Amino acid sequence: MGYGAMRITGPGIWGPPKDHAEAIRVLRKAVDMGVNFIDTADSYGPHISEELI
Repeated sequence: MGYGAMRITGPGIWGPPKDHAEAIRVLRKAVDMGVNFIDTADSYGPHISEELI
């Protein structure tokens, strides 16, 4: 199962998330629910989603 990481970055996929702890919580929950593929694109942040993961 996959997860699109564009929603863990800042508004409009730019910059860091408004709530860093919440972004980490979402990632952990996704893995707990069986996600084994996280889609990160160079434009998500840019590069913020990779740093969070």
